[in-house]
Amino acid sequence: MTTAELPKVTPVRRSRRSAAPAAAPARPRRPDQPSWLGRTPVAGPRIRLGVLWFLVAVAAATAGRWASAIVWSATAAVGAADLVRVWRDWGGVAEQRGPQRVVAGVLAGLATLAAAIGVGASGAALVLVGVAVVVCTVVLARRAQPSPELPLASVLPVIACAPVVLVVLEGPLAALFLIGAVSMYDAGNFLIGAQARRAWEGPVVGVIGVLAVTFTMAALQAQPFDTATAWVAGAVLAVACPLGQAVLTAFLPARDTLAVRARRIDTYLVAAPLFLAATWVVG
Repeated sequence: MTTAELPKVTPVRRSRRSAAPAAAPARPRRPDQPSWLGRTPVAGPRIRLGVLWFLVAVAAATAGRWASAIVWSATAAVGAADLVRVWRDWGGVAEQRGPQRVVAGVLAGLATLAAAIGVGASGAALVLVGVAVVVCTVVLARRAQPSPELPLASVLPVIACAPVVLVVLEGPLAALFLIGAVSMYDAGNFLIGAQARRAWEGPVVGVIGVLAVTFTMAALQAQPFDTATAWVAGAVLAVACPLGQAVLTAFLPARDTLAVRARRIDTYLVAAPLFLAATWVVG
């Protein structure tokens, strides 16, 4: 075969665009990705519910002890029932969670309501909750599978909610300080943290919100705080808010457990008791 008889091969021209290496795919964002702060729910009207919750909590704090007690006792009851739900679902006994949810909700709600009477009544209510949990666990064990999460669900919401009512007894400005700072943390943590690539971005923005509220309350010298002690209380809240999230996550079956109603009060779990202690120290 001569050279003239060889088939002609047309060279393929590669454009500069095709010759360039393919761009690396963008790093995916992390919506709903669990961390040590727990799983952040992003579905549903979260922003509107958060604003509504803030307005209700502030209105109750300005209305007085009994209005606050009613709001926070209902919140504790709902959170307690939610904790029972997630534990029973995780254990595969969802069809037997009804009685436990009712018992946990009633105990947590009544114990929080007792805080409107005073510190002594709140402490006595916690003791009675412990006794009632033991009795109810024995009784329910005869009808359904025992519920070891019943003590957890009955006590944790009270620790988060009852101190808020006791802070209202110390004064409306102190209550607005606590509710405003924690709400600003929740707002910043949700708006930034829900779609952030790193778990620490949301808490950092939330802490900035806490410091903004602290600046306002320090300038107003919100009783019982003066300027210096208000900054100390704000620093305590800035640390306690993310710590409360981590504490609740530790008591859930897994980090990716979605406990929407219980998460409404997780930032109060450490912040509210410590802030109450701060009002007692400076008051």
